[in-house]
Amino acid sequence: MPADQAARWAEAVGAVGDWDAVVERAAFHGLVPLLARHVETVPSRAVPGRVVARLGVDARRITRRNVALTAELLALLRQLDARGVRAIPYKGPVLAASMYDHVGLRDFSDLDLLVRRDDVPAAKAVLLRRGYRPQYDLPAAQEAAFIQTRYEHPFERPDDGIIVEVQWAFVPRYFALHLDYERLWARTEEVAIGGRTVRGLSPEDLLLALVVHGGKHLWRRLGWVCDVAELIRSRPGLDWDTVRADAERLGVRRLLDLGLRLARDVLDARLPAHVTTRVDEDAVVGTLSARTQAGWRARPETWPGTWESIRFHLRARERWRDRLRYCVGVATTTTPGDWTSVVLPSGLFPLYYPLRAVRLAAKYGGIAGRRLVSGRGPA
Repeated sequence: MPADQAARWAEAVGAVGDWDAVVERAAFHGLVPLLARHVETVPSRAVPGRVVARLGVDARRITRRNVALTAELLALLRQLDARGVRAIPYKGPVLAASMYDHVGLRDFSDLDLLVRRDDVPAAKAVLLRRGYRPQYDLPAAQEAAFIQTRYEHPFERPDDGIIVEVQWAFVPRYFALHLDYERLWARTEEVAIGGRTVRGLSPEDLLLALVVHGGKHLWRRLGWVCDVAELIRSRPGLDWDTVRADAERLGVRRLLDLGLRLARDVLDARLPAHVTTRVDEDAVVGTLSARTQAGWRARPETWPGTWESIRFHLRARERWRDRLRYCVGVATTTTPGDWTSVVLPSGLFPLYYPLRAVRLAAKYGGIAGRRLVSGRGPA
């Protein structure tokens, strides 16, 4: 740790009044392993012994779970490959091994596999044989619509609680973010993990995936900012021109700049001068960064509501056409909730679209009306 960071860390440790609250907050933000590692660097009496012991127990538990998830990932990749399914693992074990240099230093609880949309049924068959059950057990017609309109199919194995998310996009379709799987696969790189090498996203593609994922969830967890900072630290040869060009092409330039600004301002991520200039150009990015950091302080262990998410997502996109597609998509993309609220025969599936509009009007119309009356519209 650089001397200036060490000095700030020592000062922060000395200012802590409620260590139990710090540990709870670290758990929410996915930072227990890193906190456990760093408290070992301060004088023994700076942190209560019971806190050090608790963090050590929690960090060892996380490491054991991560090792088990890593073993399961490698087994899954072998079986998927045998079925001809090209799967790209990202986040989880691959991110921990490649960016944190230790599988136990990143807190994760599931496995994310990126596959071609057409390969989802084959991937599902592999998971079913390994004892997994889909979160959404749908009839054939509804599952086909689910794969066309959604972006991930979650599975859980009852025996050990492991969750695997089979994904064919990074975000729902209404985010208007086109994913070219063949392009991603062609740029994958080898990652050493668990004594094997697997194909992982290129650093440039991974950075975009991380900032889009963080933006989707309004950067509510600091751990996601750590991921961006660690990627920047561990990949000094990152091709920033390619990252910027891809972000502009996909319409996620503002999401990229927000993730980079948070990593720089909160965790001292070192950005090249020309990247820093671009990050500081957009006043909206500065506003979103300030609001994100204020949210960590004001409601540190809460998740955003629907209206807060919509406002953030709209402001975080720089192109009007993407905002329009987002609004139309939110209103028209059917969900398993729509399908379970009213069960229709396969031939009447198109009726779910007007039914969704009715459900949204009933659920949110009153809230919107009250906001209009009170003058508290979207910020």
